[in-house]
Amino acid sequence: MRSRIALGLPFVALLASQGVAHSAPRVAIDAPHLKAGQMVELQGGVKISKEQYLKELNQLQEALETDGLSFRKADGRTQTGKLYTHPDAVREHARDKAALSQKVQLLQSHEARGFSHLFVKKGARTFLRGGSNPVAPEPGERAGRPAEDDGERAAPPAAGGAPKGGAPKAGNLTPMPAASASGPGQDDDPLHVTYEESLGSKNRAAIYVGFGMKDTGDPSTIGCDASLDGGVYLFDQKRQLVKLGAMGRIVNKTASGQIDVYLAGKAVDGFPKKGSTTANFNKPIQTPSAGFSYGWGPLSISITGNLASELKLAAQNAQEAQGAAPAGPKAAAPGAAPAHSGKCALSVTPQVRATGNVTAQVSAVLYRAKVKGSIVFLDLSSPASAAVVARPPKMTEDFDAQIASSFLSGEVAIQIDTRIPQNWHDGFDWDKVYSKTLFDWDGLKVNQKLASFRGKTTNL
Repeated sequence: MRSRIALGLPFVALLASQGVAHSAPRVAIDAPHLKAGQMVELQGGVKISKEQYLKELNQLQEALETDGLSFRKADGRTQTGKLYTHPDAVREHARDKAALSQKVQLLQSHEARGFSHLFVKKGARTFLRGGSNPVAPEPGERAGRPAEDDGERAAPPAAGGAPKGGAPKAGNLTPMPAASASGPGQDDDPLHVTYEESLGSKNRAAIYVGFGMKDTGDPSTIGCDASLDGGVYLFDQKRQLVKLGAMGRIVNKTASGQIDVYLAGKAVDGFPKKGSTTANFNKPIQTPSAGFSYGWGPLSISITGNLASELKLAAQNAQEAQGAAPAGPKAAAPGAAPAHSGKCALSVTPQVRATGNVTAQVSAVLYRAKVKGSIVFLDLSSPASAAVVARPPKMTEDFDAQIASSFLSGEVAIQIDTRIPQNWHDGFDWDKVYSKTLFDWDGLKVNQKLASFRGKTTNL
């Protein structure tokens, strides 16, 4: 088990605010009917000395008092609602939901406008659309390289509007928006779409994912690319799950292609696959556990989280350097297609799923820590396809990309139970369950097209 005592200054401050530095409960608990050195038998036949019994019982009472609770029945302070291990958990949850909802609305507006934001005139600068003062993309917000932040940047601009400073944002969508609102033309650059997302709080759990798909073309080169980069932060420790790259090229009438797959930062055996290829496989992703020591009141609990992750991949990559013009009656038909100088077809459907479980331990005899619940960090499917055909001086593109994801769903709570026999009648509520919620998300979902074009023409 890997454990960490602290997670940086903010987390140290959090622990201090939760009362890790302690002295004693408000009213100390005593057991005058027990003699010095007497052994107390707990549930399960476990025995403990009177001195250790009182020490641990008072530690637990102090922890309860830290959260306004008490073992004493006369105090009437039982746990009636959720207590969180992180004071900002509810606010962060609401922030993530609002940010994702805003992004889904942005994607829907893109689709309603026919994905015109993907067109960029040749030679135009690429920047986010933001009124009269366009904003350049932030570092790290490129295809396949998601911004690995804690979700505190400004929200993406609404359709046609300027970004509003200070609005909460948990990640970024960075397709290639239009530099002007004049609409697409036939001399546009090849298509390029990117989806990037970062949600959650890294000191507990967060996800990041980036997906990119683009066509490329000029008089001597034609091709298409796809990329995927995804992983999680668990207890402030980064765990990259998967990185995928696929490309097809025809350069000066020579075809080439390649698919690369990395799981947990290491190349998958059998990759890269080169040339025209098909890849279909299903493989678990082995990642190391992550953990830390968490305390509230006088309690110190070692917590370890483990990921169970999986990648499913279906990819086809085909290139054709040259094609003949239609023969026979088709050749004489009006508007018959001339010979093509290059053709690239690429489809990628990655599916990534990461679930987690948590274990907890305390160094005490009187009480025990256990974990209830489970969490799904990431469940992502992103089918995409591109087909590019060059018939100089034009290039024709078909392009589709979609995202279907579920982020951060489930609940995990740390629970403290006592070993004290339930039939002891001494004015204390031994049936009390003391628990704190570590993760609590109700699922953030998106199922939306990122791009969809048929027969788009681009000047080479």
